[in-house]
Amino acid sequence: MTRVSQEARIWGILLAAIAAIALYIFSGISASSFLVSLAALILVPIFILYPKWAFFILIFLRPILDYFGSRINFAINPTLTISLAGAVGIFIFVWGGLYLLQQRVRIYALPYLIPFIALVAFDALSLAYSRFPSETLIETVRVADYIVIAGLAFSIARNAVAFRRLLYTVLLSAIVPILVATYQLLTSTGLADEVRANRLFGTFTHPNFFAYFLAIIVVVLVALIIADRARQTWQWWVALAIVVPFLFLTYTRGAMLIAVAATGLFLALHYGWRFIRVGAIIGLGLGILVAAVLLLEQTTHLGISDLPLVQRFTTLDSSSGNNSLSFRFSLWQQMLPTAEENLVIGHGAGTFRSLASREINIDLEAHNDYLKIVTELGLIGLVLYVAYLVTLILTMLRSFAKSEGDARIFAAAGLALATSLAVMSFFDNIYQSTALYWVFLAVVTGITMQAKTRAQE
Repeated sequence: MTRVSQEARIWGILLAAIAAIALYIFSGISASSFLVSLAALILVPIFILYPKWAFFILIFLRPILDYFGSRINFAINPTLTISLAGAVGIFIFVWGGLYLLQQRVRIYALPYLIPFIALVAFDALSLAYSRFPSETLIETVRVADYIVIAGLAFSIARNAVAFRRLLYTVLLSAIVPILVATYQLLTSTGLADEVRANRLFGTFTHPNFFAYFLAIIVVVLVALIIADRARQTWQWWVALAIVVPFLFLTYTRGAMLIAVAATGLFLALHYGWRFIRVGAIIGLGLGILVAAVLLLEQTTHLGISDLPLVQRFTTLDSSSGNNSLSFRFSLWQQMLPTAEENLVIGHGAGTFRSLASREINIDLEAHNDYLKIVTELGLIGLVLYVAYLVTLILTMLRSFAKSEGDARIFAAAGLALATSLAVMSFFDNIYQSTALYWVFLAVVTGITMQAKTRAQE
């Protein structure tokens, strides 16, 4: 590319920005719409001209857009509006799809994408009988973007340099959410719910999604510490020391368990019996410490048991506001008859929340990805979803078994993440969090490509 052509492109972007400012001054559109339009005018040319860099921009920006994406809306006409998240989803589907077609990316080479593509196709077919067609269309585009993100990672994160760039981008994408969470902590503007605490959610729509995102960050950081043990690792230790407290301040038990379980499984895979023996000793020591603290609390009443974080793990009786498990079981029990009404093909993709609102007057998602899938897409959809998860875990296992060095370390991390999130999907909306799933699929696909590349060398 010549210098002249580069300058011409830069001037084109600047002129587009000037045009946007003029539009804002003379049309009187809202400030938020103007800023989004300006960002689009700047980013869209970058996406078209530099698609590889655009992929990393997407990974960085998506967690930031999670909260605002559903709250900024554009009026297409008096009866039709589209959210920022919806507009971004459509753009990614079109732009990313065209890029993958143009580059002839063979995404079917990723074994776990084959059942996933079938699942998305069934999402689209469910438009024919969906009880809420508009929600099914939105859900189809949303999950189709998962395929695009995995395809982009497959195409772009092929070598070690690009894979490292992807991991660093994932880590950088946590900066803004953590800064916003810091503001929420200092001003007590986090989510106040049955936990009776200031639950931090950063730029995510709910503390749970922020927490699972941070759990992925924790596993990535631990993997980097081990992979870079022959080089400087202090920066990863500092990052880990920053991330972990924010994970606790989300008060999300499931994500804390995932962070511990995934990290433990990763270390067990990497170190083998050495870690299992050491881990057993550490676990026994922690158990004794917890028992001692509880005994001390009963005898001295220091108030430890009154801390919201402690209550999240110690007050699980049915009368406690902290018992979200009993709430989940109640929700599942009430929605099972709705799932059984159309057990083979379901009621249509993306319809669970509307069905719950109409049938049992609870306006919430399933908090169980498997129940969500079987309600929306029936047994056919559930089989495809489970096939995708099993194939993903087997792909990670194969990558771990066949790779060496850093690739094996990251494959162990990918296997631990895939297994842990598949289990946690029984208890939360993992599949529903777009920003979380983008990061997850990008990371595991990058790991898969590292294993493939190293095996071919």
